[in-house]
Amino acid sequence: MTFNNIINNKLSPAWSMITSRTVLLYNWIWKVLHFNITDAFLIPVKSICISIEKGSISIVNGSRFLSVYTVKHFTKYPVEEDRYPRPDEIVDAVQANARELSNQPIRTIIVIPAEWVFKRAADFPITIKENVPDAVRFELDRLTPLSPEDAYYDYHVAGEQNGRLNVIMNVTKRKLVNEYQDVLKRKGIDVKIVTPSTSAIDVLIRYLYKKRNYIFINRAKKLFSGEFCMDGVPVYLFLGESGAEDSQSVAEAILEEINPILRIIKNTGKPIHFITSGDNITDLGLGRRISIPEKKLTAIVKKIKFSEKAINIPYTALGGLVGSLQRTGNTTNLLCNGTHNAPKSPFLVTGMLFLLIVALIIANVIAPMNMEEKRLREIERQMMTLKDEVGKVEAIRKQKDMLDEEVETIREFKDSNYMMLTFVKELTSIIPKTSWLSRIRIAEDNVHIEGYSTSSPADLLQKMEESEYLRKVEFASPTFRDRGMNADKFVITAKIEGLEVEDGEKKE
Repeated sequence: MTFNNIINNKLSPAWSMITSRTVLLYNWIWKVLHFNITDAFLIPVKSICISIEKGSISIVNGSRFLSVYTVKHFTKYPVEEDRYPRPDEIVDAVQANARELSNQPIRTIIVIPAEWVFKRAADFPITIKENVPDAVRFELDRLTPLSPEDAYYDYHVAGEQNGRLNVIMNVTKRKLVNEYQDVLKRKGIDVKIVTPSTSAIDVLIRYLYKKRNYIFINRAKKLFSGEFCMDGVPVYLFLGESGAEDSQSVAEAILEEINPILRIIKNTGKPIHFITSGDNITDLGLGRRISIPEKKLTAIVKKIKFSEKAINIPYTALGGLVGSLQRTGNTTNLLCNGTHNAPKSPFLVTGMLFLLIVALIIANVIAPMNMEEKRLREIERQMMTLKDEVGKVEAIRKQKDMLDEEVETIREFKDSNYMMLTFVKELTSIIPKTSWLSRIRIAEDNVHIEGYSTSSPADLLQKMEESEYLRKVEFASPTFRDRGMNADKFVITAKIEGLEVEDGEKKE
């Protein structure tokens, strides 16, 4: 492996981490700047959900304020058990709630049965990513029995894989929906959203449990339905009926449907949640059979406020209400025909927040500068006040520096000449009065002594040998008589010991 490869292998994880964190920070800042305060908190949102179910009609009226969802009124109207309610029966149910629905609602949503919806998965080339609505419309009559003119539809992008765009479509008959929509419009109720029951359940589960990867099973006697969602997008839907109402038969029928889901889960390796609801669903022991913990969809009273007792509220109706009270785009709306209008950014609020941030930044920059300028002026004022004292201190400091230099000079002289003075003092103490020296030369640890003696030079040599600082004392040359001086001249060499001698120093 080359040096460049080693460097790249070490830098790539760090660079990826830095890039991902930068993107997260950017997304967080973008969400803050585009957070619509008025939509989320300050303005109450009211809505009514009409849920069409086999054998009944459910009407739920509620509102959202300060992110709190409240169910104001719930009514369930029965019809014949084995059929869906007719449009005129929907009108009768709405008229029966005229008092509760007075001045209500701002939004109206209809939840239609899953049996009325064609759910299809399609793969498109990645090149149509920027123009998915037109691609879905163009392929609609090929993928479903309905043409775009005869259908209401919506889609969700499930993801990208192998250069293909995975799209989940929900399609229903336009004529069927128009029958209900028209009779309600004649009564002054303008329907804004039509959504499948599976989408309503998905919205409710995501709100209640905050789980985006899950399997949901609903049981009603011999009938059962369910869906499998990955990353918040339904990827598998099933409806079924067991041959009998006993738990064993129903459980086996459901397991047969969810076996393909279990294989998908095993391949993805993602954590999954198993959520159930309906008649005696826990008696089936489905969670134990598939080795996934089972959760019952009963946490609604903890997160949704009810003005009256919440008894037998269909989860489809409750999910439809929650979806209609959330921001546009959180729930499937078949009336949009694949046209997803991005919510407008609250530029006024964003501008105000941006100006506030700029003002805070400027204040944080200017305030410390002003404080430092004030401190600097105060220091200058004190310096002017103490100028005379500072001058005296400077004069004393200069005198101190001069004295320090003189002391250092004396110390250096003493240290450099200490050996010479000590040695000369030693010679003075041992040389007799009949002798005197004419020259002393010291080189490293050798000493060369020249002088004259009126007595015997051998006596002098003996005394020098007794010195504690000299060793190997000897005559460097024979002594001779100097008639002019009337004395014997001698030259003695010796080794110095017991004194520190500076390397390479030669003194004379």
